[in-house]
Formats: sequence, structure tokens, C-alpha cells
Amino acid sequence: MHKILLSLSIAIFTSLSASIVGAQEHHSLIVDIPESYFELSGISYLGGIVANPSGLNMGGEIGMDLAPPAGPFLGGQFAQGIETFHTVPSIIYAEIPNLFSWLPPLCEIEMHDASFQLRSPIFSIDSSGTFQTDVELHPKGGYLLVTPILSQTTQYYLDQYGPSLPTPVTGEVIAAQGTTTLHMPLDISKTWDDPAQGMWATITFDGILYAQVRSQSKQFDLTVAPLTAGQMGDFSITDAKPSRPAWLGYGFFTGDVYVPYIRSYLGIVNPQVAGNYLVTDSLGNGQWNIPIPQAASGHTVHFQSAQIGGASQVISMTIQ
Repeated sequence: MHKILLSLSIAIFTSLSASIVGAQEHHSLIVDIPESYFELSGISYLGGIVANPSGLNMGGEIGMDLAPPAGPFLGGQFAQGIETFHTVPSIIYAEIPNLFSWLPPLCEIEMHDASFQLRSPIFSIDSSGTFQTDVELHPKGGYLLVTPILSQTTQYYLDQYGPSLPTPVTGEVIAAQGTTTLHMPLDISKTWDDPAQGMWATITFDGILYAQVRSQSKQFDLTVAPLTAGQMGDFSITDAKPSRPAWLGYGFFTGDVYVPYIRSYLGIVNPQVAGNYLVTDSLGNGQWNIPIPQAASGHTVHFQSAQIGGASQVISMTIQ
């Protein structure tokens, strides 16, 4: 089999990459509670807010639209869905300390059942999985109980006060070994304001969100007919991306290898290209008919087809 370098012009690559970003699919990432730790602090009309204890964890889910669905990702966004993440524990205690430590606090605060969503504009993701964007924190449930010294308790529903201001973040979202992982430091503040009572408070969450989900599988199917040295070999793909280039790769060892040209992980170490690329039909199907060298007799060869942003399964075949 002839070894042909896998190459794409910049224009084709840019065009296809743009189409992948436009084909985002929704992911529900499960927040890792022990790894998602935050410090809670704040400021108010009466002074600084001190949480007791100062730290908390997050649980629940985070909704993201990512493309291509199984990675490596070219673009994404934090998107509205049914997912919410919440504080762990569900009740958080805080106070505004009195300047005189022997006196009761100026205000006691309880946060009950707080849940949130993150939302952002569409952002690009580089080859290492790193992204930068602005996020907004949208309260979706829960309430505050605020009890100033010598005053009655007032209840504030968190979702009545709109989202936070856009906050810049830098994070990583990576698909590897069948798992999509989000790792993102987050230092974000939300203000609640009650002009009628002359009360306001800004609460800040400062920590790291860590969440995972099994990567969405968008593999297409490769079929290889029995191969005989010195004869033509038949290879076909089905259910690939329609009307898009596809390549047939081969190698002699399997392994998880990232190929930057197609922004995909392949299951073949040092993959080489067999034959020319083809363009799939309107159903995502295609076929190669490639001569098998005499010298290949008795060798076991691993085959895999790839498109930008996706790949088939690996098929291992011993040449007759």
C-alpha cells in the first residue's frame, strides 16, 4: 500500500472547522463534589460577610454545548438546559461580625437549597482543550434568610434577582479515553439588592468546577472485506458525515493517538494513509478499492477511517 501524507489546505480546514463549530451538541457534565471546592465570602451594607464554615462544595450538573460531540472540541458554550449545580451542603451559614467580638453578629444569613446555571457566548477551544470566555451565574432556585441584629428575618428568593455580571474565565474541556472533563477555576459574585429595606449584599464563590461525562460517541462504521496479497482490497464506510472528506488509515500497532490535522483521536499508532481521500455521499457512505502489496502477506494490519472531528472503529485484519 502506498504511503500518502495526510494534508489539507488551510481554506478547506477552516471551512470544515466552522461547520463543526456550528453543529454543537448538548452535554450534561456531572460535577465532582469532592473536587469542586469553593470559598464563600462577601460584602454587604453592614460590612464583610463571613461564612461558617468558610468552604463549601458543589454538586449537580453543568450544561455545555460542544462540537464536535465526541471531541477533540473546536468550540462550545455554557448553555441553558435542565441542568443545575448546587451547594453542598444545601444550607450555608454566614454572618456579618460585630466590631466588638463579644456582641452578637450584626446580621445572620442562611442560604437554603441554592442552585445555579452558567451561561456564556460561543467560544473557541484550542488543540489543548483550553478556552476563554465570559460566564454569567444564573440563580435557578433557593433562598436567603437574612436576620439583622434586633430585626425580623426577611426571605429573598435567589432567582428573582437575575444573573451576575459577565465574568471572565479560563478553563479546559477535554475528551480523552471515553470521558469529557471540564476543569475551570471560577471566581464569581452575585449581588442581591433590596432598596425598600436599604439592604444589599454581594456573595462571592471562589473555587474550581470539576465535572465529567462519558464522551458522546459519533463513530461511523468501517467494513473491510477479506484481504489477499497481490489483489485489490475493498474498504467501505457508512454513517459518516455526509458530503465530507474521509481518509483510510492503517498501522501495525494500536493505541490512543491524537492527529492534529483532523482534530481527532485515532486508535492506531503512527497511522499512515492508504489510497486517496474520498468525499462521502449524501448518506455519509464511501468506498475504497486499493491494491494490496505482495509483501503484506502474513502481516496483521489495523485499519481505521477518519474525518475531521470523527473516526470509525479500528478493524484488525491478517493479510492472506
